[in-house]
Amino acid sequence: MDERETYEASLISANNGIRSLPCIITGYPVLKNKLEFKRPGKAANKDDWNKFLMAVKVTHGADLQDVMKFIGGWCGATPNPSYSFQ
Repeated sequence: MDERETYEASLISANNGIRSLPCIITGYPVLKNKLEFKRPGKAANKDDWNKFLMAVKVTHGADLQDVMKFIGGWCGATPNPSYSFQ
């Protein structure tokens, strides 16, 4: 259970029926520390986004670079291809 008193991966709150945006990295609901993309309805949990960016930077893998390009096209543009501390 999360702070909504709902199963942590559920996008819809059991208490009030409010729907949260899914994180584009994990699919889990974006509840706080949200990073928004240019395309409406696309967001990521900041911690998950930062972990993904670290994996991209550390591995220098072509596969992860392809995923970054896909995310850019799917979500409009990446918020900032660097860590976000805000």
